[in-house]
Amino acid sequence: MKYISIIILTLLMLSCSLSKSSNRGAPSYTQFEDTNAAYKIYKIDSIKSWYVIYARNGGYRYKIISQKCPPLQGVKIRKNKSYNLRLISTRHYPNAPTNYLDIPCFMLDEQTPMCLEPRKEIYDVHYTKDLKGLYFSR
Repeated sequence: MKYISIIILTLLMLSCSLSKSSNRGAPSYTQFEDTNAAYKIYKIDSIKSWYVIYARNGGYRYKIISQKCPPLQGVKIRKNKSYNLRLISTRHYPNAPTNYLDIPCFMLDEQTPMCLEPRKEIYDVHYTKDLKGLYFSR
């Protein structure tokens, strides 16, 4: 019985130390990226200083945000075209609410609210490092 208690205690301490070491520092956003997906753009909208890009992939719909900026080098994205975007969910931000489905809207900046759209089957908002404004570049 004594040996079983020591083994269980050792396993418990080991599992706790492993979980702590993997959570140190800023989260690695690469674990949330979808790197090989071609997203077909079906709508481009703008709200204040942000672009809202709607895309489809594999039967799912995505809402992608990109902050407006002056035109840069790269290819300007267009409706009805597909792009290999590496999407990152906004719910993985360090300050994101734990129960993000309970909070349908959040603020992108001081003036711009962004909402989920469950009626359109959009349950998350994404961003990508591949877009600067409406320009795609890697």
